[in-house]
Amino acid sequence: MDGGKIKRPIWIRITAYGFAAVLFASAAIGGLAWYRQNTMSDQSLQKELSSDLHVIQADMDAQKRAAAGLAIALAGEPETADLIARNDRASILAKYTASLPAIKAQGLQLITFSNSDGLAVARIHTPDTFGDDLKGRRKMIVAALTQGKLNAGIEPGRTAVSMFASA
Repeated sequence: MDGGKIKRPIWIRITAYGFAAVLFASAAIGGLAWYRQNTMSDQSLQKELSSDLHVIQADMDAQKRAAAGLAIALAGEPETADLIARNDRASILAKYTASLPAIKAQGLQLITFSNSDGLAVARIHTPDTFGDDLKGRRKMIVAALTQGKLNAGIEPGRTAVSMFASA
């Protein structure tokens, strides 16, 4: 006894210190486990996103190649330039309308023929729509007209963002 005061028994201190040590160790281990789990979840999500992005980019490249191939094939046909120069919409529609279902089955939806001024001569996908100036919204057409070569890439269409090619 010290000055008439009773000291706590030593086992209470040992128990309290032991409890504090276990609590601290549990918090440290739990915090570290949470951090590692969070890091692994982030890495897993980043890996999944990267994989999805590669799939999307590969699909976009395939669509770009398909659109470019179709544009080159149509532009390379001997009478195409003459039909466009004559503004012969009826002959263009008659020549290509039957092919549209097979082309759509391959994932390409739109076929537009425009003249050197950028005016729509004929649209195979919407035969009744023609004569509008495409240069204001179709950068691929402007590039193809100014550069005189194939241009392909992503552009906003009237209803969606799509892959376009102009030759």
